[in-house]
Amino acid sequence: MGSGETMGKPKGNVRAMLVIALAFVVALGVLVACGQAASQLEPGEQVVGQVASVDGSTLQLAPGHMEDDEFERSGDAAITVDLSKAHIVSDAGEELEPDGIATDDLITLVALEDGATDITVARDAETVAAEQGSAKTDLSEAGTSIGRQFRSRAEDESALRVSARDVILVDCAVEQWGEPSDLSKARLFGLDSALLVSRGGGLVMDGGSVTSAADGAAGVFAYGEGSEAVLNKTEVVTTKSSAPAVVASAQGTLALNGALLTTSGTESPAIRATARGEVSVASGELVSNGTDSPVLQVTSAFTAEGAKLTAAHAEALVLAGSASASFSACSIASSMDTGRGEHAPVNVQGILVFGERSAARQTSTLALSGGSLTNNSGDLIFVTNVTADITLDGVRVQNADANAALLRVAANDGSIGWGEAGANGGSATLTCVHQQLSGDVVVDRLSRATVHLTENSRLEGAINLERPGEDDPGSLTVIVEPGCTWKLTADCSITELENHGTVNFNGHTLTLADGSVLGG
Repeated sequence: MGSGETMGKPKGNVRAMLVIALAFVVALGVLVACGQAASQLEPGEQVVGQVASVDGSTLQLAPGHMEDDEFERSGDAAITVDLSKAHIVSDAGEELEPDGIATDDLITLVALEDGATDITVARDAETVAAEQGSAKTDLSEAGTSIGRQFRSRAEDESALRVSARDVILVDCAVEQWGEPSDLSKARLFGLDSALLVSRGGGLVMDGGSVTSAADGAAGVFAYGEGSEAVLNKTEVVTTKSSAPAVVASAQGTLALNGALLTTSGTESPAIRATARGEVSVASGELVSNGTDSPVLQVTSAFTAEGAKLTAAHAEALVLAGSASASFSACSIASSMDTGRGEHAPVNVQGILVFGERSAARQTSTLALSGGSLTNNSGDLIFVTNVTADITLDGVRVQNADANAALLRVAANDGSIGWGEAGANGGSATLTCVHQQLSGDVVVDRLSRATVHLTENSRLEGAINLERPGEDDPGSLTVIVEPGCTWKLTADCSITELENHGTVNFNGHTLTLADGSVLGG
């Protein structure tokens, strides 16, 4: 019996080990079934979902889709999100901390590199309505108004709100004098805008005018998915600071046809497109007269054809983050103030492309075809802390500042939140198509750039990379396609030359990263 007892113990242990192993396999299966980490998603992959749980540092997201304004879970496994690597904003564009996300919130997640994510939190209708304040007149039913006047002098009250579809205004006047009590709510939600289109409203305005004479009060503000405004030959004027002429935000859309926009105050762009809002322009004139007031500020999407854009004291165009802007046959002019002392800008330029986070995680796209681009002070284009894809196709370019660059790609000191100093260089690709250019390209040791000449393009100027140190990422490549010409105007230093066309050294030398020296 002793022998039996000795042999029985191992059998019991084996059974116990089998039970433990089986439990481990089951547990592992449960863990696998529970879902995947956001880091397993492909960069650029987008997921819409509802927050199943959130504990401050980790979020469980149940994927799904919207159906008739209701969210339906797909049944797919939940996704685990590391909030320490997340950039979180509301659909109005406001920056949020992890504690700004709650269970059952609807969010859109975009996967980035290294497990990082962009998260956009949808605000519920009641919250948005409270942030937008009241309206002196609310057009909540379809209909046509001819020659009416809409006015407000009250704080936190829009002169007119459109919350119904198929609203038509013909030769009407909208006037706003009341100021918002909270400038951030005015910027994010359209509080106190003269004409607010929200709650899925749809407006067509033929002729007429919109006027704002209050600090922080936009002229026309289209907010929220499904909210649309079309302005046909309408004049929009704002006279005070922080008062853009028109804004599209939180997936709202604006279409301007032959409109005249004019702003006079500081920090008052003619057009702002943000938080997935979209603006399109066909002809018309867009003018910003104030300091720090570009014609266009865009973080989302913008298109223009046949329009005239003029900035009297600022850049003409500002693209931030993952913006997209395209221009066809437009006339664009800028004259940025240099500023003094603490008000001096990071750089002086006609077009600014920048990011507030890692340059590798944001790409802005700028395309100009035909028309003209005139800059009267500073660099023509400045790229910092962002990846920029820039195309010039047959544009008449004039940069009046002889001491400035055609394109400058460089880091900044990080003092205003454009990345971390020492790690916030830019990355740019400049593609020239049927393009004639004169001017220099300057790339610092923390930045990367490619200059690509195609379709009989010609560039006359110096292209230089500040020599990077051993650990610096700086690089500069020049590609000259058949039929294209690069004429040097000074000795140049770049990383690589890919020449299928003509390089006219013009008596100068070109030094490459491998130490070879061409020309001379």
